[in-house]
Amino acid sequence: VYQVFETVAKKYDVMNDSMTLGIHRVWKDILMHKMNPCPGTLLLDVAGGTGDIAFRFINYVRSVRQRQLQRKLKNHQNLSWQEIFESYQKDKFNSLGDSQVVVCDINREMLKVGKQKAQHLGYSEGLSWVLGNAEELPFDDDKFDVYTIAFGIRNVTRIDL
Repeated sequence: VYQVFETVAKKYDVMNDSMTLGIHRVWKDILMHKMNPCPGTLLLDVAGGTGDIAFRFINYVRSVRQRQLQRKLKNHQNLSWQEIFESYQKDKFNSLGDSQVVVCDINREMLKVGKQKAQHLGYSEGLSWVLGNAEELPFDDDKFDVYTIAFGIRNVTRIDL
C-alpha cells in the first residue's frame, strides 16, 4: 500500500475526483459542517496527506472567526474609529482563533504533495505536517479535540490500534 501511494501521490487528488465523480468534495464539505469547528479547535487529520480536510477546516474556522469579529464590531458601535481599528488589527492576525490542524500521514510523498499544495494555495497559519502511522500515532493522548481519517481508514490494517 505504501508503494502505491508513493507513486500516485502527485495524481491522488485527480484519482479521487475520477473514482467518485467529484462527490468526495461534497462528502468532505458535509464532514466540515457536521464537525462545526469553532476557533480554538485542534484537529488531527490522519492519512490526510494532500490536505483536503485540513484546508476545508482552515477555511471553515476562518469564516466562523470572521463572523465573530463582525459581531464584535457591531457590538462596539459606540467606540471611536481608532479603538475599532486597534481592536480589528489585533484580532485579524489571529484569523483561526488559535485553531490548529495537524496532517499526519505515513507516506512522505503524500505529505510533500500536501505541503506543496498548501504553499501554492497560501495556507500556512495553523497547519502542521507530521510523518506518522495511524496505528502508532506520535502524539500524546487527549491533545486534539477532533480526529479525522476519511478515506485513509481503508488502508489501516489493524483498525483497533
